[in-house]
Amino acid sequence: MVETIPFISPEFSPGAPILSVVIVTYRSAGDIGDCLRSIPRKLLGRAVEVIVVDNASPDETESVVREGFPWARFIPAGANLGFSRAINLGTF
Repeated sequence: MVETIPFISPEFSPGAPILSVVIVTYRSAGDIGDCLRSIPRKLLGRAVEVIVVDNASPDETESVVREGFPWARFIPAGANLGFSRAINLGTF
C-alpha cells in the first residue's frame, strides 16, 4: 500500500517546488533586497522557489535581483501589467 501525502497534488514530482513565493515589483530597487533577505535561509535550497516579476521598472530593480540574489528567478514583464496580471505571469 502506498501512503499519500495530503495537500500535495498527485502530479507532484520529486524535486519540484512545493512552495512558490511570487513577488511583484515596480520601482523597487531600494526595497527588493530587504524583501528577499527576509526569506528565511532555512527555506532556500529546499523545495521552494522565489520568483520576482518586475513590471518594467525604470530603476535598477533588475540588476539588484540578478546580481545580489541569483537564487531568485527574475521575470521581466516587459510592461507595467499591474499586480494581478504580473502575479499570474509568475505562476507559469
